[in-house]
Amino acid sequence: PSFRMLDKLEDSPDSQEGPRMRITQTDVARMAGVSRQTVSLVVNDDPRVAPSSRQAVLKAIEKSGYRVNATARSLATASSGVIGMLLPNLNNPFYAVLAQQTREACDAERLGLFIATSDSAREKSAIERFLDFGVDGLLLVSPRHKAHELAALTRGTPAVILTASSAPAGIDLVRADDEGGSALVTGDLMDEGYAPVIHICTDIDMESETASLRQAGYASVVTSRGQDVLTRVVSDQDIVTTVKDIIARYGSGFGIVAHNDMTAFRVISVLLQAGLTIGQDVGVAGFDNTYLARFPGTELTSVDQEAEQLSKLAVRLVLERREGRTDDVEIAVPTKLVKRASTSRGEVT
Repeated sequence: PSFRMLDKLEDSPDSQEGPRMRITQTDVARMAGVSRQTVSLVVNDDPRVAPSSRQAVLKAIEKSGYRVNATARSLATASSGVIGMLLPNLNNPFYAVLAQQTREACDAERLGLFIATSDSAREKSAIERFLDFGVDGLLLVSPRHKAHELAALTRGTPAVILTASSAPAGIDLVRADDEGGSALVTGDLMDEGYAPVIHICTDIDMESETASLRQAGYASVVTSRGQDVLTRVVSDQDIVTTVKDIIARYGSGFGIVAHNDMTAFRVISVLLQAGLTIGQDVGVAGFDNTYLARFPGTELTSVDQEAEQLSKLAVRLVLERREGRTDDVEIAVPTKLVKRASTSRGEVT
């Protein structure tokens, strides 16, 4: 084949017309035969516009490809109509579910949602980037910065912390009842006759404030029933070795409460490789009730944090702050146990 370089695209209409200019409200008004003010009222969904004028403007908008200048609207209304959500990562399916539920909660309030992930080293710059964009509020999921640093960073912008045990003054808190949920699942394992019941979390899990609460819920139940507290905090790389050590010591019949579903699945993988039957020989439970827990063949007992409720409450609290509320609010959402085959020696009803 032969090739040639073209100096310009002679047949391209765009190349002859030059750069495409941004369509303005004045352009839309001219096309619709109305005033620019009428276009502005339609764009802002003002009910005072006559139906015929509204229809003419909407047709002109569709034909012209006009898009609202978000920056100009933000300056005019002192509101961007957008909330920023910062997550630790998307590796844990729970965070993905929480993000999806938050998007739906924002949709219901006609709000946009910006989502970012960040580790502890980049958390400050991620929050500052949201603030530079002029978001109407911040949703900070399991933030790593100290309370006074978060308070200083977010001053003047409504902020809600989710899935943590505390929040500094000026920031609202929405969390699940981690301690109660852990107590529920620990009690379920003991009621089924698994013994001993062991709690496992990774060192990465321990970076979260919820880890200590879940450990406390576990410990309160086992000590009340006369069992020693057997918590194992291990690195990601040591989970396999740790579970093998537990098998070597107890054989079968024991139960494991994992910090979250992801850790529970890794534990189950080792148990299956050892030839143990989950539910019959050993019991395993997680926390978060992610969609993976429901898959056939997995059927993991887990604690549901009610992600939909957490999201709706967090968005509502941001809006309340925007409307003038100044007092701090903390909401603890009750958790519920979702029992499946992984902690049942019989049929799950």
